[in-house]
Amino acid sequence: ISIYFVYWSFGGLETTLAAFTIVCLITTYAHYMTTSYFPSYLKLVLPTVSTIFLFTVRPEMPIVVVCSILGALIIVFCKRLFFKNDIYCNSWQIRLFILIIMCVTIFAIIVLFRIWYFDSLFPQPVYSKSRGISIAVFMRGIAYFQRLFLYSWSMAIITTITTIIMIVFSISELKNSRNHPYILFSLLFIISYSTFIMLGGGGWMEGGRFFVPI
Repeated sequence: ISIYFVYWSFGGLETTLAAFTIVCLITTYAHYMTTSYFPSYLKLVLPTVSTIFLFTVRPEMPIVVVCSILGALIIVFCKRLFFKNDIYCNSWQIRLFILIIMCVTIFAIIVLFRIWYFDSLFPQPVYSKSRGISIAVFMRGIAYFQRLFLYSWSMAIITTITTIIMIVFSISELKNSRNHPYILFSLLFIISYSTFIMLGGGGWMEGGRFFVPI
């Protein structure tokens, strides 16, 4: 998939910057989840900074990030039922709720600024490129995946190997009573962002621009 990263590194747009901020966000979120049992608000500084950067770079990221955190909450809740690890799960749930509140607050501030300064909820390209949500748009999004991931035999092999690795890590993560935050947040982000791409109908630019972060 790094082919797309190299291609768009010469594009002059925010694509590679978005990929960098996503890596920073996953890293800071995972580090926040692995600190002492009771979360320190000082340790929330780096996740807050990375969230601000990402939300200002790509307007769709608030939805993707919040869905990823909600996915982590569902997994933690299921593990609490099956593994009866209440103290560990309580710590994760508190921190995840804090992250959601932080994301919603940052998004609300950004939206208020846009309304005040630009008189618009989102940047103009969001409205011009948005197609709504429908079966036809979803099928266009699936075709976008197929076109970019299966356009050659080499890319098909890479995609197959990557998918198998993701499935193995996902099964291992679900079987483990404790979460590996770096793996968990990475997998959930890939799932959330891929779902967003399919529901949005993919992208109209060549070179797999949406796939650079993945």
